[in-house]
Amino acid sequence: MPPSACAALPHPHPRIPERLITWLHSMVYDRSLVTDELVEERWRQTTEPATLESARRMYSRAAFVATMKRHGGHDSTP
Repeated sequence: MPPSACAALPHPHPRIPERLITWLHSMVYDRSLVTDELVEERWRQTTEPATLESARRMYSRAAFVATMKRHGGHDSTP
């Protein structure tokens, strides 16, 4: 497979936020691993309704407050 066009700017996915591609690049040593197919697959997964709902439950303010209560309000590692 040829190197991805994602490695060049501007990226070839105008509907996909640049932040996603930047994040994917930060997760690999070799940027050629970030192919167009990978970007499209990750975008589809990220925007699925079930994924969005799960992320809201995990990263919402309410989830943070509940976690802090479970840990007695301490912000340090036990």
